[in-house]
Amino acid sequence: MERELCEESGLTPEDVRETKVVGFARWMERGAKPEFFGLTELAIDSAEVARRRPAGGERLYSAGLTLFDVDLAAVGAALADGVPLSGALPQRLWEDGSLPLLLALRAAAAWRAARV
Repeated sequence: MERELCEESGLTPEDVRETKVVGFARWMERGAKPEFFGLTELAIDSAEVARRRPAGGERLYSAGLTLFDVDLAAVGAALADGVPLSGALPQRLWEDGSLPLLLALRAAAAWRAARV
């Protein structure tokens, strides 16, 4: 996960403090390919992340960057209260986020809520 994050974002391994696996699923439409979801703590702030750019061939797939502040504890609490993920996340993130991103945020929020 950390290698992929660095390749697709322009981050370096030194920018990563820690990654925890917070979810797992199988993507049935892709031959049951395993999909892991993780939560990574960075040693840099979001402004620095926004300045980074992926190298080489990754630019084609990762050139655009949109940063969102997501309160994982609040999302986890909303999910525990029965609010659907579509109502717990910022609307634009729900509308524009990829399925892996949305599932990763759901898994991270549930993991965070379980720790509180």
